[in-house]
Amino acid sequence: MPYWAFAWPGGQVLARFLLDQPQWVRGRRVLDFGSGCALEGLAAALQGASVLCADLDPQAAGLARRNAQANGVTVETTTEDLLGRDVDAEVILAGDACYEPALAQRVLPWLTAQAARGVRVLVGDPLRVPGALDGARRLSTYDASFDGDPRGLTVWPTHVLTL
Repeated sequence: MPYWAFAWPGGQVLARFLLDQPQWVRGRRVLDFGSGCALEGLAAALQGASVLCADLDPQAAGLARRNAQANGVTVETTTEDLLGRDVDAEVILAGDACYEPALAQRVLPWLTAQAARGVRVLVGDPLRVPGALDGARRLSTYDASFDGDPRGLTVWPTHVLTL
């Protein structure tokens, strides 16, 4: 199974957070960055957001569209690399976008720059990379299934943070 085809912990908690607190995305333009199966993007769309799911893998984009259709919502998709570019979004969802140090070093400066432009940035992460998200404000914590454990037998605390 491709690494993006299951619901990673960060995506799980972002989706739960948006279902619990729709005011963060309702009626807004949302970018689901590194969307994979688009769990958090679907949650945003279910809450009335206009959603663009961005993933470099064309198969992930196809899965995002199929998942949206199966859930009665619509999402747009792109396979463009958005890092380093300003995006036309009011909210960015980044589930598990910092799962290794090299990736965190690439993604966090871009997310921080978007936040400085006034874009709300919501990050879902179990804090795999020590110190990477130290400056972020924690909004909520949920227990989420460990990476790739579809049965949910192993859980770990995973956080919704904002930059």
